[in-house]
Amino acid sequence: MAFVRAIILQNSYIFRRHLCSFKCCRVRNFSLKTLRNQDSKHFSSQRNFHTSFLNMVKEGEAAPDFSLKDQDGNNVRLSDFKGKKAVILYFYPKDDTPGCTKQALCFREAIEDFAQLGAEVIGVSSDQDHRKFVEKYKLPFKLLSDEGSKVRKLYEVPSTFGILPGRVTYVIDRQGIVKKIYNNQFRSELHVEEAKKALKAGGN
Repeated sequence: MAFVRAIILQNSYIFRRHLCSFKCCRVRNFSLKTLRNQDSKHFSSQRNFHTSFLNMVKEGEAAPDFSLKDQDGNNVRLSDFKGKKAVILYFYPKDDTPGCTKQALCFREAIEDFAQLGAEVIGVSSDQDHRKFVEKYKLPFKLLSDEGSKVRKLYEVPSTFGILPGRVTYVIDRQGIVKKIYNNQFRSELHVEEAKKALKAGGN
């Protein structure tokens, strides 16, 4: 037993050196592999974001027409408002979440201002049923169910960090032309002010 202990002590330095070298090698290989994967994912994410951004509906273009059901089960078609009202079409992530609730309440408080400016407020998310959200906060405007995110894809609404559904507002004039696009995931209350500014600047 004493002999074995002596052998271990004599070779402990060599053992520790090889163990350290092995660990460093593994860490280095893991780090390089991780960095390559992260760079690849980042590049792919950035490429997808820029592609999505470039393909977005642009200001000055005709807003794509669509038909979705509102909270009452009625079909709402964008073209029904053409020649009659401007439309504030806002895409948001999900009912009854903090940012989306704040945004909806801001639109609710400003609904008379939009009416005076000749505009209809319409919200769009992938929620299947908006009734609870509408009733809970007494929202006086239409919320449309975009199941499968078909209209979101039609408008090429970019996601945030490639994860969160984007929060984007389109100000569409009576002729069906997009006059303003406002994209801001985290300052949801600013969508209302930006929409009003666009209408006052001739976006209706």
